[in-house]
Amino acid sequence: MAFQTFAFNTRYCQESHAVIRKIGEYQDGSTALEVYSSEGEPLSRVTVCMAGYDETPRDGMVFIKDYADNEGVFEALHEAGIVGQPERWLDAGYAKNGVAEAELLVEVTE
Repeated sequence: MAFQTFAFNTRYCQESHAVIRKIGEYQDGSTALEVYSSEGEPLSRVTVCMAGYDETPRDGMVFIKDYADNEGVFEALHEAGIVGQPERWLDAGYAKNGVAEAELLVEVTE
């Protein structure tokens, strides 16, 4: 079953009826997720692959990009009950503590 709509309010995007979808997997096998408007317009790729930093999320976890154009994404997904509390924060190049590793709390379909 697909996740219901949720409020996706970040610094650069406000959508009251967003939908999250799995869009496949990254080369390291981790889950790739995107948020879409209720009309199907892509709003944001919310996960990120950290293989270039020798990091892979643990089982049941995802890396959430929360810097630059994705500022506030982690909080929006956490408030919606999609991801749990961050297990740790990682640096992504110039973005210090810009990537959260958190448990994916819902089943997300393609």
